[in-house]
Amino acid sequence: MRKLFLDNLWLKLAAILLALLLWFYASTDRSYEYTLSYGLELVNLSSELNLAEPLPDEIKVMITGKGKDILKLLLIKGKRLKIDAGDFPAGEHRLQIKKEMITIPEELNLSITEVITPRVLSINLQKVTEKKVPIISQLSFTPEEGYFIKGEVKFTPGKVRVSGPSEYVEKTMFILTQKKEYIGLTRPFSESIELVAPSSYNLKIFPQGVNFSVDIKKGMKTRMEKLPVKVINLSSGRTGYLHPQTINLELLGEEESISGLTPESVIVVIEGKGLKRGKTKIAPSVRVPRDIVLLKSEPDSFNLEIR
Repeated sequence: MRKLFLDNLWLKLAAILLALLLWFYASTDRSYEYTLSYGLELVNLSSELNLAEPLPDEIKVMITGKGKDILKLLLIKGKRLKIDAGDFPAGEHRLQIKKEMITIPEELNLSITEVITPRVLSINLQKVTEKKVPIISQLSFTPEEGYFIKGEVKFTPGKVRVSGPSEYVEKTMFILTQKKEYIGLTRPFSESIELVAPSSYNLKIFPQGVNFSVDIKKGMKTRMEKLPVKVINLSSGRTGYLHPQTINLELLGEEESISGLTPESVIVVIEGKGLKRGKTKIAPSVRVPRDIVLLKSEPDSFNLEIR
């Protein structure tokens, strides 16, 4: 049986290959309909304009013709529909995609029978503007016990440049840092941090990362007792009754700052704006001098009755 199979093996293989070629030729000589994708590209756009919304990555069209020509077209790389935006002004444009806009090599006997999607292209163009905005920190610092942060986090540069479609630039008021936590700090600290990229389309920031520094100081503690607590901004004709009426605070700061503290330099208030008559439990607002850290307040909330 094996000998029968191996006799004239090459002749048999050649016959099979010839049969496959004849089948392939007959199949590709028939006419077909085929859905084909073309890339989409905006060309000759003014440097003063930006797309404010993304365009579709591709368009889909229906083509008809012989299979061999369709196959040749499929093998061509970089098939794209190029939209000439050289004369487009700023604003929203609706462009109908027509069959005649799709190019096919002349040597291929193919035709576009239908634009499937999108049939209408929305193009939102806006003038390119730029401005500088501040950086908002999402960094978290926890110094070692007995240490504190003096002042604010400093960024270099202090602002970043935002550039892109005018609508998005106008609405951008700040740029956030990435979130990161630093624990157990005992000395001044600096590092670089990436900024959060804007979510708006074609909105860019420069630079994309900044350096920051934070001043960590060793502090001394002090305790201030029986500081008065005031209720402020109550509606006209209303009176607040507070229990207890004083607060004890534990504070941390440099020796010079701590030694200069007086009861008058610490303000403790309870905001009464918008509160209705009746009883409530509410936390106070404690205002301490710059470079002083509030460690603890006793009590941390008060019983307030408004009449």
